[in-house]
Amino acid sequence: MDAMGLSEVKLSNYSAMVFVGGEGVYELKLYEDADYQNLAKSIISDGKVVGAIYLGHWILANAGRLEGKAATTSEIDYLQEIGAKASDQSVTQGGKIVIGSGSSTSQEFAEKVV
Repeated sequence: MDAMGLSEVKLSNYSAMVFVGGEGVYELKLYEDADYQNLAKSIISDGKVVGAIYLGHWILANAGRLEGKAATTSEIDYLQEIGAKASDQSVTQGGKIVIGSGSSTSQEFAEKVV
């Protein structure tokens, strides 16, 4: 099976999207990638549920979608620089955006996304 490119994603086929973070988000600078940012903007504009865990929410932050919203992560300084509000909760939810701080919060994060 071939991998689907971001430009091939049809948002109408999905009711939610999750940006899963890890060191790859940082090393590959996916948070600076316009295609990822546009995907985040589009899914949020469509009013669908968006989840991001660990460094995945750097994509949402750089897309301008966490400004003024509570977010949690081990890398909170970066998100605060972009305008997110720091939270000490393991999982935060603002409307249809769910943020998890890391893999230890996976179950709680998944339950909120669902």
